[in-house]
Amino acid sequence: MICSKWIRRIVEISVLLVFLSSFCITPQSQSPTAPQETPPRLHAAPSDYSIGPGDILEVDVTPGFMPKGSEDELVAKFRVMANGDIQIPTVPTPIKAEGLTTAALANRIAHALEEAKQFRDPVVRVFVDEFHSKTVTLLGAIEKPTVYSLEKETRLLDVLATGGGLAPNAGNTITVVHQGQSAGSAKSQTIDLAALLKGKDPSLNVEVHNGDVIDVSTAPIIYVVGAVNKPGGFPVLDPGSGITVLQALAMAEGATSLAAKGRCLIVRGSVDSSGRRNIPLNLNNVMEGKNMDLRLQANDILFVPESGVKRTEQRMGEVAVQAINGISVYGIGYRIAGVH
Repeated sequence: MICSKWIRRIVEISVLLVFLSSFCITPQSQSPTAPQETPPRLHAAPSDYSIGPGDILEVDVTPGFMPKGSEDELVAKFRVMANGDIQIPTVPTPIKAEGLTTAALANRIAHALEEAKQFRDPVVRVFVDEFHSKTVTLLGAIEKPTVYSLEKETRLLDVLATGGGLAPNAGNTITVVHQGQSAGSAKSQTIDLAALLKGKDPSLNVEVHNGDVIDVSTAPIIYVVGAVNKPGGFPVLDPGSGITVLQALAMAEGATSLAAKGRCLIVRGSVDSSGRRNIPLNLNNVMEGKNMDLRLQANDILFVPESGVKRTEQRMGEVAVQAINGISVYGIGYRIAGVH
């Protein structure tokens, strides 16, 4: 008689397991043609993490009434609905999950299962399988701009690091838009990037919150190509001061021994062929102080031709524009070195 009761109860548990698996969220239930990307996680979820809508929870239930050695664990996944509830099959009413920690929700689920007479003294554990409810958006001159999940107290440098760090063309400022509690209450904060990286003012490493938008400014670029030791693009980190021809040449680690310094060219307006202008430059005269060290503008190309190669001024301009395609852009090292 007792044996038959246990057998019947085990069968009921098995049926419930199948029933749960038909309702819970599993990777197989997602469409293979339209996979949902999980925002990258910043940290392992702490015990005080507050569950929110969109989070996917894993719920493990171990029946507490079964004899030792015959326990059958139930595991299911549930997405927290927009109203903050989760719906567990066989429990007649939804369970409020929003705002609870995983431990608090586990207690609430255990109570609901007992009230529904599904289990007696169940042991319930809840884990956050995917974090979707609290996110920040990272934009601008960053290596991996995207939406990132917040799983604990997170500061600006944490988010920048998780985004792969600054892009070489990062500018001087970061704008953090903090979303307020009500519509129209957002506040914008501009942070000096060089001072943040210097690390002497901890207040600049602000805490970021759910809904914040972080935008890293993009610096203007000048290019140095041709017969130089390190051709590339170089951010103008201080647009007010700009970069002169000799400063740009120094960033490119100087001209090679094959350079025809007397026949250089500045291509101005390189992004717009209709307004493009070629400015001849005798680099020897500039280096000797006979000619002015011109200040370059954003997107200017300083082209240093090789000696022995005869080209018209127009052709040199075309070669210079072609040379910047796919060229490396440098900047982070100069930025850090320039922090005082």
